[in-house]
Amino acid sequence: MSSRHVTQKALMLWLWAAFFGLLAFIVLVGGFVVLQKQAQARDAVRAAEAQQLLQKASEMVYAVSGEIFAQVEALRAAPNPEAWQQVLAQNYKMMPQEIAFYHADDSGADVMILADGGRYATSTEQFASRAVPHFQRALTLRAGEVYITPARNSITCDYTACRADTDNEIFAYVAPVYDGVVLRGALVVAYDANIWSHLAEEMSGLPETFFVIDAQGYYVWHANTDKRTERARHLPSSFFVDFSEDAAANILTPSGGRVVRLDDKKKAYMYPVSPSTEMTRNGARVNIPAPVTSPLNQYFVMGFIE
Repeated sequence: MSSRHVTQKALMLWLWAAFFGLLAFIVLVGGFVVLQKQAQARDAVRAAEAQQLLQKASEMVYAVSGEIFAQVEALRAAPNPEAWQQVLAQNYKMMPQEIAFYHADDSGADVMILADGGRYATSTEQFASRAVPHFQRALTLRAGEVYITPARNSITCDYTACRADTDNEIFAYVAPVYDGVVLRGALVVAYDANIWSHLAEEMSGLPETFFVIDAQGYYVWHANTDKRTERARHLPSSFFVDFSEDAAANILTPSGGRVVRLDDKKKAYMYPVSPSTEMTRNGARVNIPAPVTSPLNQYFVMGFIE
C-alpha cells in the first residue's frame, strides 16, 4: 500500500475520531445543560416552597399581632384590674407581662404584673403618675389611638412593685382612656417580644434553622436563646458572625434576593415582613401594624438555612 493511501486512511480515521469526539462533547455538554436546568428547576421549586412556608409564617405573625391589638382594646374598655382578669381569662396566644393604668389625677397607678406560676399580682401604687413618660406619650394621642413602643430593652419601671424582668425585650402598647371627652388616664400593656416562639411551636414545616432578624441585624427569633436576647443584653449581634459580610448585607436589604447562597452547599431562604410606619385600624391611628415591630425598624426578615 502506497504511503498516499496510508495517509488518506489515517486522515479518515482522524476525521472520524474528531467527529465522534465532537459528538461526545456535544452529548456531554447537552447532558450538563440538561442536568443544570433540572437543578435550576429543583432550586426554583424549593425556593417557591420556602416562600410559601415563610409567607404562611408571616401571616401568623400578623394574626397574633391583630389578636394582641384586640386584647389591648378589650383591656382599655375594662375599668379595673378585676375586669382585666376577666379579659385575660380568654384563650390568648400572647399574655402581657404587665398592665398598668396611670391615673390622670396624678394619684398613681393600678398595676397587674405576671408573677411566678402564671398568675397575676395586683397592686395600687401611689406616685406622680402624670410625670411618667408613658403618660406623657398618651397625652399626644387622640381617643382610640395607640402607640407601640420600640422593642429595645426591658421596661423602665416607675414604681417599686414592677418585676417585668423578662430575658427578652419588652414592647408596650400605650393607649389613652377617655370618659367622654375627659381623659381618665393612660393604659400601658407590656409584652415580652418573643412572639416568634409561637411560630416555632405551632407551625409545622419550619426547620430548626429558622430565624428572624430586624433591620439592625439582631435576631428576634433563633433556636439558640442566647442569640435572640443579645440586644436586650447590650451585646453585638452574632448575625454578623454567622453570615459573611456579603450575605449579611444582602439579607438585610429589603429588596435583596429571596435566596442567598452562603457557600457551595448552604443557602438561606428569606421572606421580608415589611410593615408601613403607620396604619389605620378600626378608625384608630396606629403607629405600626405589627406590635413586635419597632417604629425604628422598617422591616423584618425571616428565613431558614439548608
